Amino acid sequence: MKGFSLENCEKLGIKELKTYITYKATVGHSESTNYRNNFFEKYKFLITKKDSIYVHHAIEQSILKNYPNRFTKNELHSIENLRGIPLLHNSEIHLSKIRKEWNVFYKQNRTASREELLNFASYIDLKYGYLFLPKIPKTE
Repeated sequence: MKGFSLENCEKLGIKELKTYITYKATVGHSESTNYRNNFFEKYKFLITKKDSIYVHHAIEQSILKNYPNRFTKNELHSIENLRGIPLLHNSEIHLSKIRKEWNVFYKQNRTASREELLNFASYIDLKYGYLFLPKIPKTE
């Protein structure tokens, strides 16, 4: 899979690989760059938990500076690119595990394409999405 290390692919189980074939992280377009409002406007059922949810960007905001011309600010703040992470898991998952994985990806992919960045966001979603609110990928 383009944009993935062999080591990371080997860590995925068969279920995750099958899901990967059908799941793909995407971005949309938002008129507003207030991503927290965008997130809670879409997921109104989470509004009562607003103070206990960190809104994470699947394609990180640093991409604008470090990988110019791959994405726009309005794409990054679109609902398709936003993930809710309960504050209970934020330090361990978002600020540690996800952060470390992106750092390795950046180091190994200094000129990553838009597609490679989306592929890696898909990988992160599949690996940690069961902890997100709502869960990613959405299952029926």
